[in-house]
Amino acid sequence: MDKDLLMNLFKSLTKVGKDLEKLIEDLYAVADNIHSICTTAVEVKEKAEKIVSLEDVRKILAGKSQQGFRAEVKNIISKFGADKLSDIDPCMYEEILKEAEELGNE
Repeated sequence: MDKDLLMNLFKSLTKVGKDLEKLIEDLYAVADNIHSICTTAVEVKEKAEKIVSLEDVRKILAGKSQQGFRAEVKNIISKFGADKLSDIDPCMYEEILKEAEELGNE
């Protein structure tokens, strides 16, 4: 084989090798990004599942009222500065549920 041909072949193979190394680096970066996105999606899903809705709180409080804790339920609602449950800021629902769950456990 011609020396120039061998040199060109060597240069081409060297470039292919470097391109493959770069491709591998890029694939690792893509894999890291996918992992990050998946982890974030799982975290968002878990948080969404933990969100307490007005209906959830209403159901629990209604059950406590039926168990004879009507006055205590009214006290919990008024403690959060409202006359009715729908007037309470939804970010407080989890705290209301915690207090409601204490009723009857004392």
